[in-house]
Amino acid sequence: MLDDVILFDQNGRDTSRRNTDGICNSGINSLSCEFSLMMNLSEALRSPDRLYSCQSSMASLVMGTIKKHSQLSNDMRVAKTIKNMGNGLDLIAIDIERNRDHGTPSYTAWRNYCGLSAFTFSYNSNTHRSNILTALQTMYITEDDVDLYVGASLENKLEDAVLGPTFACIIAQQMYDTKYGDRFWYQNENQFQYEQLEEIKRQKMSMILKRNINLSRVPVNPFVVPTPSTTYQSDDADFNFQAWR
Repeated sequence: MLDDVILFDQNGRDTSRRNTDGICNSGINSLSCEFSLMMNLSEALRSPDRLYSCQSSMASLVMGTIKKHSQLSNDMRVAKTIKNMGNGLDLIAIDIERNRDHGTPSYTAWRNYCGLSAFTFSYNSNTHRSNILTALQTMYITEDDVDLYVGASLENKLEDAVLGPTFACIIAQQMYDTKYGDRFWYQNENQFQYEQLEEIKRQKMSMILKRNINLSRVPVNPFVVPTPSTTYQSDDADFNFQAWR
C-alpha cells in the first residue's frame, strides 16, 4: 500500500529530498514555487486545501506522479500511515467494513463471477502464496467467508500488472459498463460530426495537462517515467474548436 505522495517543483526538478522555504508570488501553481517535500498519503487524504498551498499545488502533485516510479506494493505490509491516519482511523479496516455494509459478495463469489478457478485454502492453490493462505485460514473459518478486499488484494499479480485476476476482472467490467452503458459516449453514432470527433481523438493527456496546469514541460506520454530521450509536449496544445463553428 502506497504511503507517500512525492512533490516536485513545477519545472520537474527532482527535489524530493529537500524541504526548503519559499514564497508563492502569483497564486497557486506559480512557477516561482519551488518547494519540495514528501507528503504522507494520510496527510493528503481529505485535505483539498493543500492544492491551494504553494508547497503542494496541483502542479507539484502532478509532477510528482509523472517523475517518480510507482511504489511497489508488499502484499503482507500496509503502510503505518494508512493503518493509523489519526483519531484511530484505519483505512484498510474501513474499506473492509464498507464491503460488508454494502453487502458486497465474498471473494469466492467474485472469482466465480469472473470465471476464475475456485479459491481454496489448499497449498495447491495458485492464487496466493503459501504464507498468505496460512494467514487467511487463520482469520476465516471457510473460504466463503473471505472478504473481497482482503482476498483480491493478496492475490498473485498478473504478469506486468499490479493487480491480481479478480480485481483486474472487476475493474475491466466496470470500465466496459461505463463506456457502453453511457448513451452520451463520444464515440456513439450521431454524437459528433466526423471533424469534431477527429479533434477529440487528437487530444492526449499531455495536452490536457499542458492546457490546465502550469507545467513547463510535460512528457508526450506522462504515464511513463521520463528518461533523457523522452519527447515532451509542444506548446501547441490548444483545443481547436473550428469544427464546432
